[in-house]
Amino acid sequence: MSDCSHGEAPPTIGRRGFIVAGAHFAALAVSSSAMWRHAVAAGTPVQDPLLDYVCDQVIPATDTPGALGVGVPAFLVVAIPHGLAGAKGDEIARLRRELDKRAGEDFMRVDASRRLAALSGLDAEAFGSGHAGHDSAWRTVKSLIVLGYYTSEVGGSKELQYAPVPGQFKPDVPVRPGDRAVSNDWNGLSF
Repeated sequence: MSDCSHGEAPPTIGRRGFIVAGAHFAALAVSSSAMWRHAVAAGTPVQDPLLDYVCDQVIPATDTPGALGVGVPAFLVVAIPHGLAGAKGDEIARLRRELDKRAGEDFMRVDASRRLAALSGLDAEAFGSGHAGHDSAWRTVKSLIVLGYYTSEVGGSKELQYAPVPGQFKPDVPVRPGDRAVSNDWNGLSF
């Protein structure tokens, strides 16, 4: 239910803000597409258990392949050094240090429950309401995992329901169990 039901005006974005947001998303989508081309062209699978683990935790396989299954680790090793989504280039090393510190030793050597607890704690801090985790590498890495997955062929056409021609805006559309979100060239403009 939207906030508009209480007689309040819906939040609006001005034309300039809409254009800037649209341009930003378009540039991000184009950049993401270029990163996927570079990752595929490299053709070498990424051999980093940490990236495999975090990708699998963020978007696990269900009835469609997850982030690991579509090759998001390869996307990350190209996207991060190229500065996609504001990456500084050292996020993988910083993430490794952050997780090792939380685990009290090498993150990838601890048992599965300690590993999940360390990652969950880092996630809660990084995306919590306080400012303590806002400089965490996890914010950038997790954002790029999601971006990489949903700009992959599987994420954009099998996980989402691709609609090449967007329809009219319908704020109250019934959703049934099993329905998938819609993917098209205009979805990012609402971010």
